[in-house]
Amino acid sequence: MLKKCKKPDDVLFINAAEHFEKGKRQNQLKPEHISKIIATYQHRKEEPRYSRRVEMAEIEKTTST
Repeated sequence: MLKKCKKPDDVLFINAAEHFEKGKRQNQLKPEHISKIIATYQHRKEEPRYSRRVEMAEIEKTTST
């Protein structure tokens, strides 16, 4: 999610691609997966291979090249 009026000068990326239960037609997010995504977002936690905070300066640097 991107917010226009956010205070921190960074963006939190969450990669929850491996956190689901495989279904027949659709994969499902279980309550514990949803809770982890929400907690990570609310507390802006970083976890290797799951979430990372990236400074706006780093984003600007990579998009300007």
